[in-house]
Amino acid sequence: DRSRAVYAAHFYPPAVELGLRYDGDGARLGAHMDRTVADATRLDMPLVVTEFGVHERTPGAMEFLRDTYEALDARRQSAFLWQASPHSGHRFWNGAYEYNGLAEAVARPYPTNVAGEPIAWTWNRTAGVFECTYRSASRGRTSFALPCLAFPAGAQVFLDGNVFAEPGPRLTIEESEAKTRHVRVERI
Repeated sequence: DRSRAVYAAHFYPPAVELGLRYDGDGARLGAHMDRTVADATRLDMPLVVTEFGVHERTPGAMEFLRDTYEALDARRQSAFLWQASPHSGHRFWNGAYEYNGLAEAVARPYPTNVAGEPIAWTWNRTAGVFECTYRSASRGRTSFALPCLAFPAGAQVFLDGNVFAEPGPRLTIEESEAKTRHVRVERI
């Protein structure tokens, strides 16, 4: 039954997969992502990136993860990250089980559920600012993951320009009317 099928792609640019290096070219990475999205569109199937990742010793690993997530965000996509194997070098922690730079690169806020339709979202790690615009439904819950590694001292949330909350690791908004909403989360 094709109506229940998805295009389940892996996303490993060859140089990164071979552990050579990531060249830092976010535009080229985005073009590679566009080809994956185009394949799903051509097949008339929803896209699920079922795996991507990078070995912790690959030069440019943190930049690769950052740029891949930015490419996914720009296309309103998500992915399953292969980064939790203690024996393969694809891990988020060092020998003392402390988070490493790869964990920090992927600890980013994102919408987990939108009661309505997401329009766009961005995360600026340097500034510590997450923004999301969406069209809400007249009822339902919209929620966001706010990882502690991204907001170690907490965050301030603005909803439609007004101070909304100082959340924990999850932000939930009860929707009561259909309208365009804007969420801004700032690192404290």
